[in-house]
Amino acid sequence: MVAEVGVGNTQFLNERSLQLLKTLVERYISDGQPVGSRALSKDSNLNLSPATIRNVMADLEDLGFVHSPHTSAGRVPTVSGYRLFVDTLLTVKPMESKDLTRLHQGLSLSEDSSDMIGVASRLLSELTQMAGVVTLPKRELVCLRHIEFLSLSHTRVLVIFVTNEQEVHNKIIHTSKVFSPAELQQAANYLNSIYSGRSLDAVRKAVLKELQEDQERMTNLSGTDLHLPEGCRAGKPGMTNLSGTDLHLPGGCRAGKPGMTNLSGTDLHLPEGCRAGKPGMNQGMLDAVKMAQLAFDQDNKKDDYVLTGETNLMGFSELSDMDRLKSLFEAFSQKQGVIHLLDQCMKADGVQIFIGEESGYRAFDHCSLVTSSYSVSDEVVGVLGVIGPTRMAYEKIIPFVDVTAKLLGAALNPKSTTPL
Repeated sequence: MVAEVGVGNTQFLNERSLQLLKTLVERYISDGQPVGSRALSKDSNLNLSPATIRNVMADLEDLGFVHSPHTSAGRVPTVSGYRLFVDTLLTVKPMESKDLTRLHQGLSLSEDSSDMIGVASRLLSELTQMAGVVTLPKRELVCLRHIEFLSLSHTRVLVIFVTNEQEVHNKIIHTSKVFSPAELQQAANYLNSIYSGRSLDAVRKAVLKELQEDQERMTNLSGTDLHLPEGCRAGKPGMTNLSGTDLHLPGGCRAGKPGMTNLSGTDLHLPEGCRAGKPGMNQGMLDAVKMAQLAFDQDNKKDDYVLTGETNLMGFSELSDMDRLKSLFEAFSQKQGVIHLLDQCMKADGVQIFIGEESGYRAFDHCSLVTSSYSVSDEVVGVLGVIGPTRMAYEKIIPFVDVTAKLLGAALNPKSTTPL
């Protein structure tokens, strides 16, 4: 749970006060109207007079657990009141079998991880009639197993890569030149030999480092005076980067082959400070690295999470104010604040609940967020949850989120068994 708001005041509450607070919160969640003393007297089964109940309500208001929206109206719970209710008074209800079956069936229909994420978000929204959100698995925890390149037309190349145990992904990239099938196979072989078994995040960083090092090598060579033996001259095909320079080539070595592959392993006498780079690095390897950069580019993180059912929130009276809705939908659109909030949830075990301003995010001041992390191979890779008004049926939402997280993790992990 999050933020122990108002917990210090519970020492002033007796069992009768707690029972009345529980009754008030449940009644308000049920019908959304301020709760008066007469309704509390009827629903609490405490056999108390309306006057006694009014006195208890006055005490609860002084302690910050309830407040009166209007002078003559009944009372509604505050964030502190909800927090006390959720932490100490809530009785969680088991999921109905039909809802559990729907979750099982929905998540078992697709073998693609991206589809599963979308299905999980949609099911959370449909089953709760609120907004369902699921973050995509963290890239640093997704491992590359195999990659292939297939030529489509001219410079269009289809990239097919497998992650984790059996997840197949594909992406079309546009290369800077045309590659033959043999060159594409050679590039795939090189990348598989170097990067197989490493996380996508590590692969992306390694690829960027390779390209930066190549750029530095070219910068070091630019403008240097490299001496060529008699009969060797720069400017032939494949030597355009050395045009006008002198280079000490061992006897029998001739420039001119594409990529200078005929110089692999030779001793190039470069001026002080210039080095030929990594052993065996040639144009084919550099092309492979460039294609990997296109394949594993993060696309500016456009797909950090999948959000479904946000329009459901317009049906709740406490969120129907246009300014509140505008602020909330802007937050969904901009994503940064939502992502920061969800990232916090990855650091804790079990179900996490942010109520109102506990989130620290103004757009969510009138919302609650119930989340749980999901895991693959015992590693937390993402978070899912339900966004709705603070007046939500926590006893139902909590098990929905908890069970969905377990089922999604099991569905994404082919070696695991269904946890329920």
